[in-house]
Amino acid sequence: MSSEDAFVPTDHPLDPRVDHTISRRGIPYKDWGINRGAAWIRKQADGGPYLPVPKPFFKKSERFSLSTTTGWQTGINANNYRYLRYTHVILWKAECAAYRGDVETARTYVNMIRQRAKDSEPVMGKVQTNTLPTTAYPWGDGSSDGDYMTGGQVDWTEPAANYQIGLYDAFADANEAMEAVQWEQRLEFATEGFRFFDLRRWDDLPNKIGGMSMADVLNDFARGDERIRTSAAGMTGYTFDNNDKYMPIPQSQLDQQVGILEQRPEYK
Repeated sequence: MSSEDAFVPTDHPLDPRVDHTISRRGIPYKDWGINRGAAWIRKQADGGPYLPVPKPFFKKSERFSLSTTTGWQTGINANNYRYLRYTHVILWKAECAAYRGDVETARTYVNMIRQRAKDSEPVMGKVQTNTLPTTAYPWGDGSSDGDYMTGGQVDWTEPAANYQIGLYDAFADANEAMEAVQWEQRLEFATEGFRFFDLRRWDDLPNKIGGMSMADVLNDFARGDERIRTSAAGMTGYTFDNNDKYMPIPQSQLDQQVGILEQRPEYK
């Protein structure tokens, strides 16, 4: 869909973390302007309809102070990436509690994360126009960067979308507690590179991931992803199995520790 085509973002209830995690068409992207969709995306057919994760990205007002000033790739980000943070610790504690059947402790920790999300500042700015041609940049026709949080075709007093989030009242059993922990992990750390390792860790649990193995989860995703199903990079027809859960030991390490390290059997 062209950026010039009319588009109305969904008014369905959404977790308030969604627009801090991905950038959707018709929603303000920090102080860069209203996300115009295809015109803002390098190649939508390959990369999908969303911009890169906005959580660590600098504001337009920080450009060239938190990014390079020369060369073609001036979007390189100088913001520190927090690989581990307090949220990890809370959800690890919730996961351990769920695993040993302490559902009330698991609920307490999961609700701590959800309450924090509920209390956090949502993305503000309800966009008042449904057409986003070039002239609509940054904040609607006739606007400028100075209209950020003050003017343009945006109601800055309203949240950008219908953000809603609740707390868990109770878990029926350990399986339900673990599923809640897994879902919260997915929401809290989406696009941060942890998903594969979460799936691998949960694959050994009695209840798997919602009753599915890691292979089932990844293969279902691949079958539903148009980019993978029609890939020109040779991925068509390939499936994930248990042999793919771990990478092989590098040959250089095997050569340095002969008789000590042994290659995984699936790679011999």
